[in-house]
Order: sequence, then structure tokens, then C-alpha cells
Amino acid sequence: MIKPARLYKRRKKLLPDGYPRWIRCYDNNGETADRYSVVFTRANCFGLQGRSPILFMSENPWHPQGVCMHEIRNYGDIPVKAMGKKIKYTELPYNCQMEVLKDYLDYWGIKATEQNEFNV
Repeated sequence: MIKPARLYKRRKKLLPDGYPRWIRCYDNNGETADRYSVVFTRANCFGLQGRSPILFMSENPWHPQGVCMHEIRNYGDIPVKAMGKKIKYTELPYNCQMEVLKDYLDYWGIKATEQNEFNV
């Protein structure tokens, strides 16, 4: 069993200031229904050698008419130019931030804290 102090240190490293560290976010300004794209980097650390998970979302990914698609691509096949302008995680709409955080915690094997990051 991993000691709590070690888990805390790992969590702080992966979520500095409470934001996912190993992601890249993009916005194509509404050119497509999946306006926001998030590439989860360092995927080799959680078993995806040479590939990376990508999350494509609309402004409200949880709405019945919203978009929330997951895909895994080879590094060389990631269409960065087509995804639009690079933005900060904090520039994503709130629901998109929560979806990214949920996936990020899952990929890295981190459990939600008592404060519950998912106060939606």
C-alpha cells in the first residue's frame, strides 16, 4: 500500500494548483461541433506507448445534444493544426474542465479527494 504522504506528493506533482499538468488544450472557435480538443500527454507513463488519448468536446459535453468523444491516436497522427488555437485549461468551459479532470484522474490512477473535485 502506498503511504498517504507519497500519494499527496504524487497528486501535487500531477495537479499543480489543482489543474492537470500533462495536457494540451485547443479551441477551434466553433468551426466544428467538437470545438474543444484536449490531448493527454505523457501517455507512456500509464501504458500507451507511442499513442495518446484525445478528448473532443462541445461547449457542454454532458448535454444530450453535446459532444464528448474519446479517441486514442499515434503521436504522429494527432491533427494539431486542425484542432485550432492552443488555450489554457482554465479557458475551457466549466463542464469541459470537469470532464478533462475526471479523465485525467482516471488515466493517472488518482482518486478524487474528500473535497470532491466533481461538485457539478
